[in-house]
Amino acid sequence: LMGLRSAVQTPCGHRFCNSCIKKSIRDTGQKCPV
Repeated sequence: LMGLRSAVQTPCGHRFCNSCIKKSIRDTGQKCPV
C-alpha cells in the first residue's frame, strides 16, 4: 500500500488523506466514514 498524502487521524483512530476526509465531512457530515 502507498502512504497517505497529508495523512490525518480522526478521534476514533482511523487515518485518511487530508483532502479525502475533508470531502467526506463536507458531503456526509462530521462522522467517521468507516
